[in-house]
Amino acid sequence: MSNSRYGNEFTASPIPSGPQLEYISYSKFEDDWNSQLHSHPFMEIALVVGGEGSLLLENNEYPVETGNLILIPPNKLHTEVSSSHNALEYYILGARNFSIQEGLVQGECPASYPVLPLGELMSLIEPVFTEIFHEMKLHRAGHEMMVQS
Repeated sequence: MSNSRYGNEFTASPIPSGPQLEYISYSKFEDDWNSQLHSHPFMEIALVVGGEGSLLLENNEYPVETGNLILIPPNKLHTEVSSSHNALEYYILGARNFSIQEGLVQGECPASYPVLPLGELMSLIEPVFTEIFHEMKLHRAGHEMMVQS
């Protein structure tokens, strides 16, 4: 499994009581994928940028594919499973003080459904995840403000 993770070493969000980035990671399935159920005390937001697989969330399984945004609520057991023929590849953000209100998401998927197809919005959202990942990786002066904003 190819996995790179960059964590939060700063203590405060530029927006008081606003969302707080804990980490961003990039993962791609390889033969050593370790898919274990786990949970976090904060929300995770994943963006599938390649492949396909499944999200196991509590007692449910949801198919995922390129162009999906995945919302994983705090304290819920979950894991990702890649298909064997089309390797799953995704970014994942860990964020404190962030939640999705029931009924906020409009359209085919209710807010309680954790996998949202982005369609045309993928071309707007993927560069944001990529930029946050690179800023955290490069650790340049001022990156804290950029990624927290």
